[in-house]
Amino acid sequence: MVLFLFSINKKLLKPLVSILIIINLYFGIPYLFAWKDSVSLYEYTLNNNYKNHVVYRLLAKSYNHLASETKEYKKYEMKSLNNIIESINYNILDIESFNMFLNKIKNKKGRYNDLLITFIDRLFKVNDNTIDNMKYISIILADLASNKVAIDYIKDNYKKHPLEIANDYLNDAMKKDSKNLELYIAYLKIADYAKIRRAVIKTIEKLFPDNQRTQLLKCYDAYNMEDYDNAIKELKKNIEFSPSTSESYDMLSNIYLEKNDFPNAKKYIKLALASSNNNATYKAKYYNILLKQGKKKLVIRKLLNDVALKTYNIDILNILADIYKDKKLYKKALEIYKLALKEDKSIELYDSVTDIYKKLNYKHLYEKYKRITLRAKNRIKNAPKASGLINVIINRY
Repeated sequence: MVLFLFSINKKLLKPLVSILIIINLYFGIPYLFAWKDSVSLYEYTLNNNYKNHVVYRLLAKSYNHLASETKEYKKYEMKSLNNIIESINYNILDIESFNMFLNKIKNKKGRYNDLLITFIDRLFKVNDNTIDNMKYISIILADLASNKVAIDYIKDNYKKHPLEIANDYLNDAMKKDSKNLELYIAYLKIADYAKIRRAVIKTIEKLFPDNQRTQLLKCYDAYNMEDYDNAIKELKKNIEFSPSTSESYDMLSNIYLEKNDFPNAKKYIKLALASSNNNATYKAKYYNILLKQGKKKLVIRKLLNDVALKTYNIDILNILADIYKDKKLYKKALEIYKLALKEDKSIELYDSVTDIYKKLNYKHLYEKYKRITLRAKNRIKNAPKASGLINVIINRY
């Protein structure tokens, strides 16, 4: 098929690729042709001077699939990451692609650090006059605030911590549009939620009283204030308005869990799973509820199946590792914790691995991981908080 496409008149290339892009975005590349064919088509398109951010994004997506399906993982992964960087040149930010980029380079070294630095420099050259770009840049910078290489590079070259710059972007965006709900929600993603949520949510309620997302935030607020009866009432109203809202089912499950009502907790987390295409986070919560009901053998079978099929996230791996740890199967627990560390090098995971090495009496490895954990804790302790925007909010309203 690709050979046929290459033989067509170049004047037809742009409209043809535009049609293919639309089909890809709605139905996915496998409906059209193999991933290697899609790579050939997109590269041919770029080489013939039809360049835009969507083509780069789709090429990155194609390389990402090749990386997961072939033995040449690193080669295709690097190509995928490079194409995401190229897409930044067009001043239209795509948060999904950048999340994929940041997850792949997290805690890696060498060439990955070079890519990260290129990514940061390109990010700061993006046209930041649009509110959407300001919002996305702030969220990306907040994600980078957990990466030591990114923190050091940004502080050395842009003179501030990434969280401070993220805060500045949101401040500037709010000066342009002080009644943009997305900006308030973005701020909740980068700030210390526990300290400022009341002020932000009150502002959101005042500015956006009839918005569905405002209703959901009100439910979160009632839940966090442990006003469970009011939270249940508001959540059930929200479900009537939008039955497919997985967040509402999830929060109802959390509330019933707090009330030790396990049947209802299980009922609503299963509804959350059904409305979110088996989201791994909800799946982990479902397993925890089953454990509270004493169904450990069932949970272990499901967990091992998730590991075998690679349909897990960090929470699922932690549950399995913790079960092994409780059973004193320390080597099995260590194996799962190390698998989790490949996905997310969090302090909690390093703490768990350190504890396992201590129990196994592996003194050298225990001391090594203890030092790594201590350094990570010190970095977080010394990071500045993004707090400027809340003062703007409080003073304005």
